[in-house]
Amino acid sequence: MHTVSDAYKTDIRKRLRNRSFMKVVVGIVNQGAQNSISSSPENEFLYLSNISHVFTNFALEAYYATAEQNFVQADGKSYFAPADKSEVALEQGAITKALLGTFKVTFGHAYDLVGLTINFGKNYPIDFDIITDTGTYEVRGNNTGNFLVTHSFTDTTTITIKPIKMVGGNDRLRILSFSTGVGIEFDNSNILDTKLKTYCSPISEKLPTIDFVMNASNYDGEYDVENDDSTINYLEMGQNVEVFYGYELDTGTVEWMKAATLMLSSWVADDTKFTLSAKDKFSNLTDQYDYGEYFADGITLYDLAEKVFAQANIASSEYVLDTYLKEIKVKNPIPVCTFGGALQLIANAGRSSIYENAEGKICIEHSFAALRMPTVTPSANEEHELSTVANIMNTDEKKHYTIAGKNSLPADASVMFAPDSVANKLYTGFISKVQADADGNFSTNPTITLTLSVSYHSYGLRLNFGGNHPKHCIITLYLDDSIVYVLNTDITSNSFKIENEFPDADKFVIVFDKGTPYNNVILDSVVFGLSTDYRLTYGTELTAYPKGKRTELIKNIKQNIYTLANSTDDTPRQIVNETVENTSATTYHKTVEDPSYGYKYTVDGTETTIKASTAHSVDYVVPSGKHEVIIECYEYEIIKKTYTESINLDGNDVEEANFLISDRDNARIVSKWEADYYSDNREYEIQYRGDPRIESNDVLFMDNRYSDNVMIRVIEHDLSFNGALSGTITAKRDTINE
Repeated sequence: MHTVSDAYKTDIRKRLRNRSFMKVVVGIVNQGAQNSISSSPENEFLYLSNISHVFTNFALEAYYATAEQNFVQADGKSYFAPADKSEVALEQGAITKALLGTFKVTFGHAYDLVGLTINFGKNYPIDFDIITDTGTYEVRGNNTGNFLVTHSFTDTTTITIKPIKMVGGNDRLRILSFSTGVGIEFDNSNILDTKLKTYCSPISEKLPTIDFVMNASNYDGEYDVENDDSTINYLEMGQNVEVFYGYELDTGTVEWMKAATLMLSSWVADDTKFTLSAKDKFSNLTDQYDYGEYFADGITLYDLAEKVFAQANIASSEYVLDTYLKEIKVKNPIPVCTFGGALQLIANAGRSSIYENAEGKICIEHSFAALRMPTVTPSANEEHELSTVANIMNTDEKKHYTIAGKNSLPADASVMFAPDSVANKLYTGFISKVQADADGNFSTNPTITLTLSVSYHSYGLRLNFGGNHPKHCIITLYLDDSIVYVLNTDITSNSFKIENEFPDADKFVIVFDKGTPYNNVILDSVVFGLSTDYRLTYGTELTAYPKGKRTELIKNIKQNIYTLANSTDDTPRQIVNETVENTSATTYHKTVEDPSYGYKYTVDGTETTIKASTAHSVDYVVPSGKHEVIIECYEYEIIKKTYTESINLDGNDVEEANFLISDRDNARIVSKWEADYYSDNREYEIQYRGDPRIESNDVLFMDNRYSDNVMIRVIEHDLSFNGALSGTITAKRDTINE
């Protein structure tokens, strides 16, 4: 689920929504620079100008006739200019006041830009200079109103366009749109409608998919394939397509979020409409992967995933792997499949989901039922001898002792005298070793560290204290030992609830830096909030009654276990036996369907070194000339066993066949994980108002007539936009199998 402000969460739930916005960028546009760009105060514009949409996009309806050389034609396509600014109705973009005037933009800070896309319209400059902080880039002989340059501009805080020669002669410079990058930008002014459809399996039973379709207006022929000046001529298959959604808050500001970074897959235009389609990166990972290796000593799923990405030529900056994968080892080779399929097997074996995030990065991340909290291991820097910090993750009632704290505990039977021996202490939580002084300061700040088995996204945290609660704490969240969030907060009650949305973290460090004078810190328990704060309610989000159905009930999960052993057959099998004739030494690649080992390569009867081999492939070099080539190998014997996890008393069995699962322990934990997914067979189709914050595999609450706390997991999400939002969710009940 995308992170948004509290104002967004409140405002979008209003019965009458504010305006929604969309922005679709095709190509490479620096959005940071684009969002901070502004017109320089040095600019002098003609009164007909309207620069409000120059840095977004707008469709020019018609030009106003102005006294410029070879600009106005008697073809009925221009309008007489109004007498003053108040009567200007047609947006003209930026028009310089002076003939051959300059246009200058400034940025919030220095940016590195890869190219510029400028729409000058029909009155474009033939020769002009692009002046930046670091120098001048000369453009000579330009012949289009839709100008595009791929030159890199580094450390750029200002850009000035200085015309030298215009296509019509002595004319004003016009800027209809200005983009910091090489691309085309669409927004509310020309987007007719869009649909973003996403699918993600929580247990990686299939590869995820993202499909996006946009229809934009084309009444002016801007995107006609016959228009030589059209920006459509710069489109290429596989180009980046960035999808943004915006929502206007009550303050008048628009909060933007990036929903997807996809690959352009097709485009077509007619006289009225331009249609663009884009897909996820998985649709491109269809080449055969036959590089699976057998690892006798095992390999972590993390390292195995990195091998697959490296073989697919995907840089480390283009994917994100959960460090949890480092804890799981496998031995078996990945079977022959697609590159996407190889990653899917790794994700499933690692109890993870595989998906593509908003930045277009492929992610493999642990995926557990929302009600199944990670294991949390608490520790403290210093403890009182009567303290038991390990108990603070339990909400059971704690016992309190009469330790020397001023007005800290009631004088009743609930308070115990300290025992003669620490070995006889009762059930306590955390008690700090030190007391606060008269000013509430500690000689050493009591510190609690909560280490999670996997990262967790928590909506809120509750600290339950015994005695007089401390006055202030600092909570620092870590992910893979990097700080991701810091909260300074006053503590106002013994049962103190923090309602902040905490990002994914695998370690919480709570430092109590201000206490009640002459009191220890007594922390009875810590309670994490739920993994979601999103609720689909009648009369607000839901636009129709949710449709529910029961799918096939699963009785047992039959998890196959595959063990490899060397062949008991002493006779190798031939996988290559042919005559090859080359004009020069040539490398060949042979796929081996069954996992094999012990390759032997002979050329004309002489054993020769193999270039490379795996359990499913061999690379070999055949010299120039005509040669008899033979390659032999042994097949591993595959021993198959089955682990059974029972879920329901009735129903059908499902067989899970992930070849990476080679031992009973991994089969057991994967089966129990999948059992949470299969234990409840209720599915829902939900019509709602649409919210770009929601992503597939998110967990939500949904109202129904029996309960307002039905927890569901989004499997598929369709989000439509036509000036307003609407959406459809396909979801499963999210439960745990006890």
